[in-house]
Amino acid sequence: MFHAELLAVAEVSKGNNIPIRKLKRTDEPFDDKYRIGYMRKGPHVKRNSLDSSLDNLLNNKIYWSGEEGCMTKFNCSVCGAVWQRQGKTNCWSSDPAQAPAKPDYCPSREHMPLINKAFARYRGTSEDAKISRVATQVEGMCYQRTQGSQTINARWTRVEDTIAFAKLMKYQRIGLATCIGLLDETNRLALILRAQGFEPLSVCCKAGSKDKLELGITEADKVRPGTFEPACNPIAQARLLNKAKTDMNIIIGLCVGHDMLFSKHSAAPVTTLVVKDRVTGHNPVSVLYGQNFYYKRLQGAALEVPSPGPGDALEKAPRKQPIKARRQRRRS
Repeated sequence: MFHAELLAVAEVSKGNNIPIRKLKRTDEPFDDKYRIGYMRKGPHVKRNSLDSSLDNLLNNKIYWSGEEGCMTKFNCSVCGAVWQRQGKTNCWSSDPAQAPAKPDYCPSREHMPLINKAFARYRGTSEDAKISRVATQVEGMCYQRTQGSQTINARWTRVEDTIAFAKLMKYQRIGLATCIGLLDETNRLALILRAQGFEPLSVCCKAGSKDKLELGITEADKVRPGTFEPACNPIAQARLLNKAKTDMNIIIGLCVGHDMLFSKHSAAPVTTLVVKDRVTGHNPVSVLYGQNFYYKRLQGAALEVPSPGPGDALEKAPRKQPIKARRQRRRS
């Protein structure tokens, strides 16, 4: 056993992330050609453990920026296993002194100045500071405590969270950017918001009824080729709500990508109430639950995405015959 540090050595390239070219154990100084980042493995490390760590770094292709000690291959999701095993992580523990050690991929190892600078924006009277404070207050309101016990239970739905947040922010005019397939749900939400004292304004994704073909796609790219299909227009949704001077906007079931464009062009802060998922009833997280064996296939095989355009895989897929026709064929 011996005292050791792992030094990840990468050639400097200003403004770019560079894969580690070389890893070695050394206490020798480096000239200006290199930038050095390190991970301390403790005062006593077995040699095979050290070699294994080097291999893991190479296999995971950890990246460092041109600045000293600036790892950017973040992987906080792995801490889910730490939470399940210990009921705490380095960043959340009832007693910080007893928190698990920071893993090698922890952003706080190399980026505390950035984290502290970002956190400073939540102080003062800016819009960012107010949104952060109110969101934190609403988070606390979402749970109810059991008298005489440390047990807490969730008590509010996402709709109630959103209403509470908007009230504490003193918002009045609320924009609803909705998918055309969720107009009924959007209208129900509008009735609730109006009853709570807000002024809801809704804009459908198909407003203006612009032909999808004008986007440069082909007939085969449509949901139903050979029919007229209007294109989604999220930038128009955002600009219309900007013109209405909404205080906040709510996304209701916009498509992947269209939600990005809406958020990008919205002048008001944006939150999402409904995330579109055509298979799971707009509950995309159901795919991630451990007991859902069907969707585990996504971990073992690549999802086949047909190339868009004429003659793609969607067009070639054989259509099932009606039940009556199949029965007649079997009898014959």
